[in-house]
This record gives sequence, structure tokens and C-alpha cells, in this order.
Amino acid sequence: MDTEQNAKQTTEYARKTAAHSALWMFVALLSGAFVTSLAATFGGKQRDRVIHTDNTSFS
Repeated sequence: MDTEQNAKQTTEYARKTAAHSALWMFVALLSGAFVTSLAATFGGKQRDRVIHTDNTSFS
């Protein structure tokens, strides 16, 4: 009986650990996607403010 109880506790612990890991992995991926989007927006705006002064012609 003790072995069966120990197996159930181990299974329950593994289930809870997997659920918490999946939740935090989702949060990490979501926050990473948000920060990437924010950085891309910032970088695009910064790129668009560049003034090109090169007047060389390729003739």
C-alpha cells in the first residue's frame, strides 16, 4: 500500500510540475514576442529618421 501511495504522490508532483513549467514557458514566450515587437517598432522608426546625404551617381 505504501508503494502505491508513493507512486500516486510522485505522479501528482510530476503533473503539477509539468503544468507550472508549461504556464511559465507560455508567459516567457509571450513576453519575448512582445519585447521583440516593441524593439522592431522602435528600430523601424529609428531607421526611417535617417537622412541619406550620398549624392554620388552611378553613371
